[in-house]
Amino acid sequence: RLIDDKIHVLILGEPGTGKDVIAKSIWNTYRKSIDKNQVVYDCGAMDPNLIHGELFGYKKGAFTGADKDKDGIIEVNDGKMIFLDEIGNIPRSKQNVFMRLLQSGDFKKLGSNDAKKVNVQIVAATNKDINDEERFASDLRDRFDEVIVIPPLRERKSDIPLLVDFFL
Repeated sequence: RLIDDKIHVLILGEPGTGKDVIAKSIWNTYRKSIDKNQVVYDCGAMDPNLIHGELFGYKKGAFTGADKDKDGIIEVNDGKMIFLDEIGNIPRSKQNVFMRLLQSGDFKKLGSNDAKKVNVQIVAATNKDINDEERFASDLRDRFDEVIVIPPLRERKSDIPLLVDFFL
């Protein structure tokens, strides 16, 4: 299936399997001519308590210290492909906003009642078990149009010579 700018992709695999390489390949193949640079955010580096504000922004007064409106990563990158690495670090309690974005293209900033519509393509990756209902909302996987599962290298022994040649 062609991964056009409307297709959201989830990449699953153990650490070190090359999820970021697949995301870069998707960007190179389908988006490089549109987006000047690949946009990459590591959800693992974001504080889980602040991730909603980081991704979707917030309104002034939404919480103590929110002294002005802030646009989030999603709004700032409207019209682009965004690679969200380690989405397993998005708290389950915050995933409903993320799923709404994947399904309908809209979201609400923290502290706002008004939905904003954006046109972003999400390519996301995780090394966590997407079927773990304690970590992930049960239908999160279903909100992605394409799911790519990368087997670990121990199951792809024929790739080892290619990797050795590449690194040498």
